[in-house]
Amino acid sequence: YTPKDGIQANEFNQGASYLCQDGKILVGGVAGINYFNPSEIKENSIAPKSYLYEFSRQGKVIDFDTNIIYKNYIELSHEENFFSLEFMALDFASGEQAKYKFKLEGYDDNWTTPSNVRFYSYTELPGGTYTFKVKACNSDGIWNESPQKITIKVIPPWYRTALFYLTALVFSIAFIFGFISYRTRSVKKENKILERKVKIRTHEIAEKNRSITSSIEYAKRIQEAILPSKELIYSKFNKLFIFYKPKDIVSGDFYWFGEKGNYKILAVVDCTGHGVPGAFMSMIGHNLLNQIISEKGIFDPGIILQELHKGIRSALKQGQNKVHTNDGMDVSIIAINTETNECLWSGAFRSLVIINNENKLEKIEGNKYSVGGSQLNSNRVFTTHLRTLQPNDAIYMFTDGYADQFGGPKGKKFMAKRFYQSLKQVNKLDIQHQSQELENQFNEWKGIQEQVDDVLVVGLKI
Repeated sequence: YTPKDGIQANEFNQGASYLCQDGKILVGGVAGINYFNPSEIKENSIAPKSYLYEFSRQGKVIDFDTNIIYKNYIELSHEENFFSLEFMALDFASGEQAKYKFKLEGYDDNWTTPSNVRFYSYTELPGGTYTFKVKACNSDGIWNESPQKITIKVIPPWYRTALFYLTALVFSIAFIFGFISYRTRSVKKENKILERKVKIRTHEIAEKNRSITSSIEYAKRIQEAILPSKELIYSKFNKLFIFYKPKDIVSGDFYWFGEKGNYKILAVVDCTGHGVPGAFMSMIGHNLLNQIISEKGIFDPGIILQELHKGIRSALKQGQNKVHTNDGMDVSIIAINTETNECLWSGAFRSLVIINNENKLEKIEGNKYSVGGSQLNSNRVFTTHLRTLQPNDAIYMFTDGYADQFGGPKGKKFMAKRFYQSLKQVNKLDIQHQSQELENQFNEWKGIQEQVDDVLVVGLKI
């Protein structure tokens, strides 16, 4: 309450108050005394109406065709998107104690906190349509729930209009489509040029491949013609098989057969590499074996390997610092006396497997170095092993291609241990069926895997 409400002043004397018997109160102050009955004080239940009464920009009041109080709609350009609104409440009892809350719908999320502030400014409003609402309450907190409203439309600049966005979108789509069409035509043109080049290159490569393949096929015929035929070897042994599966057209694995006196000599050789390089080595090995056995008359396997070692190093100029080659051969070579069944065998990084009539397996290890290649020691001596074979003893010589093949359910190597078990299994079959069974097992293990090396297995029974 203030002096406008009827009190003598804004200051009262300490202790200057008295409660009368009839319920009235006396209060003394610096400007007199107040005498009133509390039961006669009534709450102001009339909610004040709020009005907009001023619209200004940069402190200057803007005049419209009608007074702002009666305006319901204002349209502004994007250059006029800043303004201030001033409002008031019609409360004739205590207008100065009225409070206000307002919001600009479309811009403000919530009503402002009630206060005595009667104006508010907005700056840089984006283009759009907004509704300004203001409510007022009297000194007893009675709000007028019907706010004063005015709609304000800010016209956006042309480059922020829906038409501009639509036009820009259409032009962007057209540009992208045109660019893609241009690039597609360019790519198609380039692809046609590339296709022509690829066809020409493919034709050239195909011609070269046919020429190379034809040459290799011819080399295979030469290799087969030089090496001893299977028919010759089969004719010299009653019970023998040769399982021969080159990785490529020509092979680095080869078998060799010769005779000297009562000895039938059979060799299984694995040259360094496979394909064409291995085939070249096989030719060198074949010619050297012919010289050592057929011309020099040597039949002891250990001495044959020593001579073969010297011959390879001489033929490839190894150790002379002229041509750096470490190529060599792993060899398993056996000489069988057809009258006494005496067996002489020697191996260079190869082993010999003998399975007797009771299917017991004996493995004879060869020397742990190849023939040919680098040599650190002064001489390379190969051991000759002597065995006397019994009827139905089976002998197996082989290269490492079978055991080194990847495959199986986990894509691992076949390994030598599994290979020896396979030999014991196939040994129970007739010699004519052993080769087929070994090939079946190899193909089943390999599956879709690529063959990694040449494969050669030779088996014979006494």
